[in-house]
Amino acid sequence: MVLFGAFSVAFLYAQLRCSQQRDDPFISIAQVIEHHRQQQAQAVLMAACEQAITDGNTQGVVKRFILPTRIAA
Repeated sequence: MVLFGAFSVAFLYAQLRCSQQRDDPFISIAQVIEHHRQQQAQAVLMAACEQAITDGNTQGVVKRFILPTRIAA
């Protein structure tokens, strides 16, 4: 039941975003989801770059933003 509730909220959010988009209207919910994912990826990249510039420590950025299982040995 909780899963259905979470899905419903997420779907309603996507519908809301789809209906509120005025500049470049989305055709489908999939486009809303893709746009949201792109915004999140951009935000993470910006935060990682800002931390690298501020700290001057790339290892700290790698530890914070890349999962340990994805780091090549």
